[in-house]
Amino acid sequence: MNIERHDVLFDASHPLPSNYRAHRHSVHARLLEILRQNPGCRFLEIGVGPTFRQERFRTIDDLGIHYVGLDFKHVCAERRADLAAAGIADRNIRFLGTHVGTYLFNLIRLARNRETFDIIYLDGNHSIYVDLAAAIAAVRLLKPGALFLFDDVRFAFGKRHLIQAVAQHADGDATEDLRGSGQRTSRHDHHPRLSDPLVQL
Repeated sequence: MNIERHDVLFDASHPLPSNYRAHRHSVHARLLEILRQNPGCRFLEIGVGPTFRQERFRTIDDLGIHYVGLDFKHVCAERRADLAAAGIADRNIRFLGTHVGTYLFNLIRLARNRETFDIIYLDGNHSIYVDLAAAIAAVRLLKPGALFLFDDVRFAFGKRHLIQAVAQHADGDATEDLRGSGQRTSRHDHHPRLSDPLVQL
């Protein structure tokens, strides 16, 4: 085994963006661009999250993208209500929720049902304890040539307090200078396609 091999999931050398809110907006914009390049694809989102991304779901609906979102049941119920309020049809949109635990069970269920996806987007718990297992399980769901996107993943032991501190500013109006801690990655310049096997947003 080559211990010198670069592993982006455990690389803590990238500085935090100075404006984390702007960074989050750039990540969402990149994801929208990827989706628009792949109409009709099958898209799995691991970790739907507390914020309703109306433009993303409208894009999914308009382009006939088959979407599956995983999160807690109450989060999934909130997103369904948001879709209805926004007048977005959900004919190709499906949510799988869980009362307790993680989305790992639903990932295994998808694999047992032999479901596969063109794009998988992991924006979950942001900890090695939850998301490493999810990433391993999700690999089985990738179609040949599929794209696996990781959002804000920096697996580092003993530094969860930093992840929590930064995450609270992801979707709020507040911005802070979070440079120097070396736990987030800056935006890549290239435009990923389905031929790219692993992309960290």
